Amino acid sequence: IKLLLEKDPEADSIICTNNIVAYHVLQELKQNRISVPNRIGVITFDNYPLAEYLDPPLTAVDIDTYLLGERAASTLFDMIKHQKGKEEAILIKTRIIPRKSTEKR
Repeated sequence: IKLLLEKDPEADSIICTNNIVAYHVLQELKQNRISVPNRIGVITFDNYPLAEYLDPPLTAVDIDTYLLGERAASTLFDMIKHQKGKEEAILIKTRIIPRKSTEKR
């Protein structure tokens, strides 16, 4: 976070890969007295229930992780069966669940 803000002091949001990363980002921002969401917004790509209980509650990109795992396993089995890898784009719908970590005044 320190490096990000040194490189881009005008950054106004941080997208985290999951709730664990987001938790540590929030802790670092608090230690440096950087207000979330007034100064910078934080969003996580993981709607695990922890997101709504952090302070502030995290805006999350929600994805059907069961379907994601199912598609990944199917692709892996197909690659093993055919003894070669094949590049394929797989799209899974997501939705944003807005919470306080991205609310601006």
